[in-house]
Amino acid sequence: MVLTTLMALAAAEDAPRCDDAHEAPPDALSVAWVSRLGARARAGSWLAVVPTADLRAATTGGSVARLLQVTGHRRSSREPRRRYKVVVFDVSSDQLCRPVSGVPTGQPAAGVIACDERRSQPSRSATGCGHTVDRSTGGTGVPAYASRWSDLAGNGFCVLPAERFVAR
Repeated sequence: MVLTTLMALAAAEDAPRCDDAHEAPPDALSVAWVSRLGARARAGSWLAVVPTADLRAATTGGSVARLLQVTGHRRSSREPRRRYKVVVFDVSSDQLCRPVSGVPTGQPAAGVIACDERRSQPSRSATGCGHTVDRSTGGTGVPAYASRWSDLAGNGFCVLPAERFVAR
């Protein structure tokens, strides 16, 4: 009993403190999945996605390196040697979940349901508070969501080379 209580207290101290308020997403929005060119998703795969408009606004410099920093994929500001792609989906907000640690799975989290505990944990690319980590600054990046490939692809999708996505 004492050990369980101590472990719960330690976990509570390590849990992220989510001070920022989340805006509810619109009923229909465009989201983007950023990945290496050879990465594939299967019907049941969960993908980490971000709002396309926020991603475009955060990558005003027009570089793939900045795109990867904002999404938590890379810390370096040098252009990557490997090629990346951006897959854009049109979805309704009820097809998304928000990765917020400490909110029970399926409970409301700023306009969408909370993701399961596995997807909500903080990592080097996610804050655990519903945002990506901007790896260039270590601060908050863009709003983050998750969804299954089969739910995202239902309305079709567009695959762009990352260089094309960031080009103005």
